[in-house]
Amino acid sequence: MKTLYIVRHAQAEDHYLYQRDFDRELTSQGIRKAVQVGKQLAAEGNIPEVIIASSAVRTRQTAALLAENLGVGKSAIIFEEDLYNASPRILLHVVCHISDNFRKVMLVGHNPGVSYLVEWLTGSRDINSMATCSVAHVVLNLTHWAATEQNCGTLLQYRNFD
Repeated sequence: MKTLYIVRHAQAEDHYLYQRDFDRELTSQGIRKAVQVGKQLAAEGNIPEVIIASSAVRTRQTAALLAENLGVGKSAIIFEEDLYNASPRILLHVVCHISDNFRKVMLVGHNPGVSYLVEWLTGSRDINSMATCSVAHVVLNLTHWAATEQNCGTLLQYRNFD
């Protein structure tokens, strides 16, 4: 069994003229929520061994805050440039290439890709569109990440932490 915590980045500042979307930072509310989510997951024992995150500024900040409050440290974060606004196909490619040494992995990305990935993995249509800094806790009925396929997982819990 593998566990995948799929997280949409925390709330980011609005997109301003002459600013790249990639460079948007978290708002103070987004920072507070990422800290809260990390602490809550840690208290429940939902601690990943590694965090794979988009290299966009808002996802880098979200991943760093989660790691710190989960107690896993920044060395457990892998930034993947391909995850920036990734399609479900690219997200699946990243999941399939996770080292089998890891049993619990957190993926921090962007909508709509992360929402579609949860639907594809679990068949669940309950989420619709993941809220910022929400977490889908998915258990995959497999022993190798490379064997990830449609409907191989179960959505244990979706949490918005509001």
